[in-house]
Amino acid sequence: MSLIQQLFFIWIWILIFLILMALKLDNKLQVMWFVVFIPCFILDGVQLLIATVRVIRHCRNGSLSRETSIKRKIWNYTTWICFLLFQVFLCAKLDDIIPEMKLHFAFIPLWIVLVGYLIDLFRFQLRIAAEVLRQYGT
Repeated sequence: MSLIQQLFFIWIWILIFLILMALKLDNKLQVMWFVVFIPCFILDGVQLLIATVRVIRHCRNGSLSRETSIKRKIWNYTTWICFLLFQVFLCAKLDDIIPEMKLHFAFIPLWIVLVGYLIDLFRFQLRIAAEVLRQYGT
């Protein structure tokens, strides 16, 4: 699948999600929130499948010597799982399936991903700074 086809696929599913969300918020659609989030679940499922295939392919090729590459792939896999958990917890809270659950507990997987991205960004900035110092010397 080419990049244009992938972007079109993602765009269509996001458009369907936004339409369902608008209809649900305007009370024109009387369904559970899980139905509204089905396009997001489909996108996350496809991303999890792609990440799983990449990790398996990486391990099959015997390229375990590149430790950072496998760590990056596992981090991407963990990120998509956390996004999926966030969506499931949010739907469960909005539909009152778990009435005693507080809303901030639904956001814990999202916070984990955001903190992970902050750490990743910080490590990247340190790597860039070290290269600049090495190149220009101090």
